[in-house]
Parts: sequence; structure tokens; C-alpha cells
Amino acid sequence: MKILVFGAGPLGSLLSARLFQGGHKVTLLARGVRLGDLKKHGVVLRRWLIEETESVRVPVVEIFSSEDDYDLVVVVMRKNSALKILPLLSMNKKVPTFLFLMNNAAGPDAFIDALGKDRVMMGFPGAAGYREGHTIVHLNGSPNRPAGIIMGEVDEGISTRLEKIVQELGKGLNIKAVIEMHMDAWSKYHVALLFPSLVPALYLCGNDNLRMSRTRDALVLAWRGIREGFSILKKLGYPVRPKYMKRFLLMPEPLAVSFLGMLIKNPPIAPHVPVK
Repeated sequence: MKILVFGAGPLGSLLSARLFQGGHKVTLLARGVRLGDLKKHGVVLRRWLIEETESVRVPVVEIFSSEDDYDLVVVVMRKNSALKILPLLSMNKKVPTFLFLMNNAAGPDAFIDALGKDRVMMGFPGAAGYREGHTIVHLNGSPNRPAGIIMGEVDEGISTRLEKIVQELGKGLNIKAVIEMHMDAWSKYHVALLFPSLVPALYLCGNDNLRMSRTRDALVLAWRGIREGFSILKKLGYPVRPKYMKRFLLMPEPLAVSFLGMLIKNPPIAPHVPVK
């Protein structure tokens, strides 16, 4: 499959490298200093807590034009940045599918309005990482901890197109792609899990996950924030996603707080927990 990854941050770089290693014809779009680093060093990856690095020579470009012909464009960037490039993406009529991987509580309407319902898929990159110079340090994307791609159609159906793209992305090295029928609900619950609850608690603890894991007040406030956010979404009619969160929400508070502390202390076992 001929794929353009639009966005050369930590997760876009990681996914482009793993898809390239899986045999796809991948191109990574980058600009500025990052483009220069990629041309000189390739996508340099280092697993968290491991010193050894690897370099993957993914082809790079710095522009996307109306004449570019890809089977799939994967946009991996923050939502506010993705909204800014929608006019550019809409000029291209050849690409059949744009997959947007990001936090997005507002839904897919802006993307549908710009590109058309049949060309939009929404999703989330189930991985975590950060950049040290030109090196990408990743928590996911290894044999025992694959990088996830959660994705779905905007109308909550399962199409032949969706099944094919999930199958193709799953061929990437150390990538696990899965279908989520209720992608909009999943995105809303994920935002509720993080931004009004876990993220402020982590900030309270100086962005130190180990300190947060030992700070009971922060864990309690985070847990109660999660419960409150999820309760509101349920009242609005959104099904709890992922399903396993239903069991989490039924835990007594002392048990839930203890469990949350364990996840915060060990971020590799909880890929959606922000880390320092």
C-alpha cells in the first residue's frame, strides 16, 4: 500500500518507520529542522530505557500537492494543526482515504465538511513517545509492546474499506491495528480520561509520574474526575468505550485508586497514560 504519513512528530515518525519496515511504500512529510534531521539520519528510534538505537531510512517529502496519488494519507498531529491543513488536503481529489489519528472530542464534522464523508476515517495512535534531539524514544512499537492504531468509520459501521486498511496497517512491524465501531464515543471517553482528570493530577505532581503514583490526593482527584466525566458522557447517550472501562468504573474507590497508582508508576503497561 502506498501511504503518506503527514506529521513527523514522535508518533508519526514511529508509525512511518514501522509501516515502512512492514513492506509498505511509505513517505513521511516533514518540514524545517525535522526534515533536515530525517534526510541526514533517517528515522532514529530508541526504545524507552534501552540505549541501543535503530535508523530507518523512510523516504521524506516536504509538500503535499493536489496531484499526489496515495492509497492512504495518515495524518498524525494535534487536532488544531490538522484543522489548519484541511484546505490543503481538500485540494487533492485523488487520495481515497484520509485517516486522522489524534485526540478529538468534538467529532468528525469539520473533517467531513472539508473532505467528504467517504474519504474520512477517524482514529487514535495507541502509542507513546517523545523526541530527544533527532531521536524518537518510544514506549510502544516493540515486539512485546506493539504500537496500536484504533480506527473506525465516521458512521460507526464496518466497511470493506475499513477492514482492508486495518489489515494492511497491521502488516507494519510491531503494529496492532484494530477496528472501533464507536470511534467518536471512544475519542470522547479518552479525552475525559486524560484532560479533566489524569493530566491535571500529573501537572499537580510536577509532571512526575512516580511522584503522582505516591500522591494519594492526586490519584483520588484523578479517579473522581474520571468518574464524573464518564458519567456525563453516559447521560449524553455515548456507550462506554473501551468496554473494559465499565469494570474499572465499578471498582470501589480505594481499589481503583491503588490500581491507578500502579498504572501511573508503570507507563509501559498503560499506553494512554501521559508520562514525563
